[in-house]
Amino acid sequence: MQSLSLQRMISVETHEMINIREGGSVNVDHLIPFSLDHNGNAWCFIVNQMINEEYIVAYFDSHNPKLYGIMDNFNEWLKVLINNREEVIRTIYDDNVISMELGLG
Repeated sequence: MQSLSLQRMISVETHEMINIREGGSVNVDHLIPFSLDHNGNAWCFIVNQMINEEYIVAYFDSHNPKLYGIMDNFNEWLKVLINNREEVIRTIYDDNVISMELGLG
């Protein structure tokens, strides 16, 4: 796991709530990045939320702080990565979300 903090990636205050695209929010202190991309965003474990004793994961947009692509666990994320051989976030959302909301082009 990469030893870094989201605090170094963005100007988010400690204890700030980060909205989830599909609804709800998570405290930024509960996000632990495990995979960075070239856009400056990161897949994160949400360490205060578990399903069957495994952490939920989500894609963190560091430019407009928001979480996308909530997945039940790391294994689910890894399966999508292996099965599609493409960035996981691009397999979850259509081009409209990828370009208009995330600005990934």
